[in-house]
Amino acid sequence: MSAISLRALHKSYGPIKVLSEVSVEIAHGELLTILGPSGSGKSTILNIIAGLTDPSSGETLIGDRVVTTLPPARRNIGI
Repeated sequence: MSAISLRALHKSYGPIKVLSEVSVEIAHGELLTILGPSGSGKSTILNIIAGLTDPSSGETLIGDRVVTTLPPARRNIGI
């Protein structure tokens, strides 16, 4: 079981696609680095995990619990 799982995340702001089909499994104790140029979606991914931004589609799981629609205070995670 992954500590954090992102499944087919998409995020658009109007006609601008920020994320397209982002999927990743992060295991307990695993260190993940997200690298990319300005505007590539790094902060958007972190904000979706923390619940500060809603994805346009896809799922966010923490442990085995789907938290995609939970507010930040109910996720027990921060950035």
